[in-house]
Amino acid sequence: MGRMTTLMIVGLGFFTLATASAEERLSYKTAEGDTIEAIYFPAPDGTAKPSAAIVMLHGCGGLYTKSGKISSREVSWIERFQKEGWAVLLPDSFGSRGYGSLCQTKDRPV
Repeated sequence: MGRMTTLMIVGLGFFTLATASAEERLSYKTAEGDTIEAIYFPAPDGTAKPSAAIVMLHGCGGLYTKSGKISSREVSWIERFQKEGWAVLLPDSFGSRGYGSLCQTKDRPV
């Protein structure tokens, strides 16, 4: 693994991540005690380190498609942000709590 970087997310806590060229899966606990899984995409090689990161939130459809892949909308945004030199942290706030798409749910549990 590469050098270690600490990333602070306001209201969520601190993460220590290894700088790497591929995505990393990680988890953290919320203030309410839920464990949230997330995917971290480090800034592209050649970007000055430490680099700024974007916390990207998915929509009501959740992070993953029914086939288990990151949805195309999120992939498109990740690619755009990384072309600009940003690292991206993408929490799976629905799937981590056992939910799929909540777009058709009137009273959403999260």
